[in-house]
Amino acid sequence: MHRSPGVVVNAMLRADQLIVVHHDDTVSRFTDVTYTLGRSGLRVRAADGREWVFPSHEVLTTIVRLAHRIERRSDQDLAA
Repeated sequence: MHRSPGVVVNAMLRADQLIVVHHDDTVSRFTDVTYTLGRSGLRVRAADGREWVFPSHEVLTTIVRLAHRIERRSDQDLAA
């Protein structure tokens, strides 16, 4: 597959809260991180440079929360 110059592949996404549920039912919780989720697994990076890598066969699901979406929902509730 040919990619055009300047196209970013596997860009890190931002999460104010990231919850990872593993196949063994354990849970990992992260705050204020960036992450990439792909076929090879999940890579999580904290602002201080710490990094965690979970192979795809270990990740059951992820839950992401963004503070600005939570704040927006609260503002809409107040307006109603």
